Amino acid sequence: MSNQKDNFPLNISINQHLSSKCRTNEPSQNVYFQKLSNVKNQLHKLLIEAAHLLNNFYLDPASWDVAHKIDDTVVTTADHSIHALLTARLEQFGFNIPVISEECTAEEFAAFTAKPPAVYWLIDPLDGTYGFVRGTGHFAVNVALIYKTQAIAGWIAWPRVGWVCWAFGDKSYDSGAFSFPVREPESIESLIQLVQQPNPRVLVSSSRMKRKQWIVDGLTQHFGVPAVSSLGAAIKFCAMFRGYGDLYPRLAGTCLWDIAPGQVLLRARGGEIYRLDGSVMNYDFGLSIKNSHFLAVVDRRLPGLPNFLAYLETTEQS
Repeated sequence: MSNQKDNFPLNISINQHLSSKCRTNEPSQNVYFQKLSNVKNQLHKLLIEAAHLLNNFYLDPASWDVAHKIDDTVVTTADHSIHALLTARLEQFGFNIPVISEECTAEEFAAFTAKPPAVYWLIDPLDGTYGFVRGTGHFAVNVALIYKTQAIAGWIAWPRVGWVCWAFGDKSYDSGAFSFPVREPESIESLIQLVQQPNPRVLVSSSRMKRKQWIVDGLTQHFGVPAVSSLGAAIKFCAMFRGYGDLYPRLAGTCLWDIAPGQVLLRARGGEIYRLDGSVMNYDFGLSIKNSHFLAVVDRRLPGLPNFLAYLETTEQS
């Protein structure tokens, strides 16, 4: 879930190696790609374990509590449990880099932002806490690897459906998706119906986006009449990666951990996440934890894409 204040006490689990990682002479990306290849199956198992734990919480509401953070967003026992699991396991993989999580203390956040390391894990243990609390089934586990402000690896699990999607690389990618059995799984009938529609198939975060007629008008003008479906949290990126959507416009607040793994998934499919000015999204904690408004696409060669981005930027500002 996203947060709207830079002084929000994020949960950034910074291990004891933080100070040693604030250096400029980092190993090349290829070193990390090789390490990822070595632990890929372990990462798959970790995402499945986290998903099962979240499902157990979700199906037993009496087992978790809800609290409010200082910015009035919600956090649950489940958020903290998955945070503890992921941070402990990722630190055991031998990358010797910090693990940065949404569920941190203010002190940890201050230590990280004062001098961010060049390479780190970036995670959202429970992306879509509101969906979790409200019982929509729309929540995810997000894990990304950031290298010099670029997302170079991403894993996303959709616990209620039993999906894991993953990718890592630069220009060429090792990527894939698989399913695993879950208790009382949610239906994906709405996605099955969406994929049967002609392009463009547009995923949005809530029904409120559907009511923004100027966005629908722009989509129609540049791509044809859209088929629009609401889907919460980072599971939109899983859906796009698996062929269930073409575009995802986001004109509301998100934070770095909400979208970093999704960007890697899209890149592996030939897509991208663009700011409305046409620049490619990156992840610089030195500037802000918050993302600019953006458009995610599964195919960066989509005809009309530059014009639609310009339309979004101009119309939003007017």
